[in-house]
Amino acid sequence: MRTLFLDRKGASIGWEQGTLTVRLPGEPPRRLPVRGLERLTLTSASTISGGALCMLWDRGVAVTFLGGRRGEAGARFAGAPHGDVAVRLRQFAVLSDPAQRLVWARALVAVRLRQMRRVALALARRRQRGRALLAPALAALDRAEARLAADPPASLEALRGLEGATLAAWFAAYAALFPPALGFTARRRRPPPDPVNAALSLGYTLATAEAAREGAIAGLDLGAGLIHGLAHGREALALDLVEPARPHVDRMVHDLFHSRRLTDRHVTREPDGAVLLGKAGRAAFYEAWEDEAAPVIRPLLRGLCRTAVRRLRALPPGPAEIAAGLPAAEDAP
Repeated sequence: MRTLFLDRKGASIGWEQGTLTVRLPGEPPRRLPVRGLERLTLTSASTISGGALCMLWDRGVAVTFLGGRRGEAGARFAGAPHGDVAVRLRQFAVLSDPAQRLVWARALVAVRLRQMRRVALALARRRQRGRALLAPALAALDRAEARLAADPPASLEALRGLEGATLAAWFAAYAALFPPALGFTARRRRPPPDPVNAALSLGYTLATAEAAREGAIAGLDLGAGLIHGLAHGREALALDLVEPARPHVDRMVHDLFHSRRLTDRHVTREPDGAVLLGKAGRAAFYEAWEDEAAPVIRPLLRGLCRTAVRRLRALPPGPAEIAAGLPAAEDAP
């Protein structure tokens, strides 16, 4: 078992005799080995002991808490940080050099565009009139990729504008894939006003947790983003890394509704208009996540992080690294 979802009111996790102990209301305790566990996701309706948290941190198990009734992202950690400080110093050096930062940011946007095209073509093949419905998105991707290749944006602001315009075209076309009865016309998140947005929000939350985990394992500083600027308390790099993974969440959400594994009956509606996945809907979502989305998203994120670290190790050491007397990053384990 590599992933554990705990989504039961009154559930608790403890740590006894080298194993996790899961207690569910009205059921006998279950003991789960930690070996092989990589990530734990639990809701605010459940609890976890301090001893279990310390053990999970020490063993590098990523923990994500989905907080409140709306299941929004809450507390999260990715395990004890990687020990290679030199990699992070070189990451900061790239971030502080506007020219280098822009080159790296363009490369990341190019990866996202390729993943969007991959998903768009897959959906076009699977849907009646799919190619026609997604033609505006594919045309926007053509324009964006041609611009990156021939006339790359000369600033982060221009790059963000290019990405934003492409994303707007994507969601306009993506919305046409869903029946009008679902009420999905655009991406809206606070609060999600329809079942599709509710599912997208949960998927993006899980994907961002995966991005944070892979970044931490690779030794990158999660606060030092390329496209998302530095901000107090924000894991800007995780927000950067998750962008190429988002299209695969979009595809999974489409497939869930198209196959009717998720329907309007799987949601609840709050007085303020928020639409949330109910218990049965979340169960169907988690199953699809592990079977369909995660097997694509996790290797993608891992590859991005490992490639970034290899590129950073290949850079010459900067003044801060030399002054600190650190061993060369390429020689670190």
